[in-house]
Amino acid sequence: MQISLRKYQELAFNKLNNIINGGILLVELPTGYGKTFLSLYIASRLKEFSKDRVIHVAPTQALVINIV
Repeated sequence: MQISLRKYQELAFNKLNNIINGGILLVELPTGYGKTFLSLYIASRLKEFSKDRVIHVAPTQALVINIV
């Protein structure tokens, strides 16, 4: 299955090298715009380059349950 990325997701993916080198990426988007997919993809990529932990923070328990 091939996934088409939205423009803002592509921009965030392009920032991945900055994150790997100790940078920070903050994404603020409305509900349904693919933030969870974006964050989980970036987390999986970071684990390829580092043994550091990746923390995914969600503001409510309901969102945490959806992510897990």
